[in-house]
Amino acid sequence: MELEKELSESQGAKLKEYLDRGIHNKLHLHPSDYRRAAVILYRANQLGYTSIGFKQLLSGGKYSEYSDMTIESLQHMSDAFTDLMYGSNNYENEELKNLEL
Repeated sequence: MELEKELSESQGAKLKEYLDRGIHNKLHLHPSDYRRAAVILYRANQLGYTSIGFKQLLSGGKYSEYSDMTIESLQHMSDAFTDLMYGSNNYENEELKNLEL
């Protein structure tokens, strides 16, 4: 899996559109907003877009409907998925990927 792909301008706009539709309360994320954002960000990371800068993506122009806290939360969530993607690609983690409880 190729990681560290950069979003084009049109891909960034599409990702923002998905987030706009998925996150209903852009000032204070609710659990359902987190869950929808997690699905979107996990998929973006699966596709190899592991270096997404949410401050730039969501703070465009003079006015952003996203609070700084929401942007920071999305950045942390995406960074966690990036760590998961890198960990999943590491052959040393094969045993961990197949653990059973």
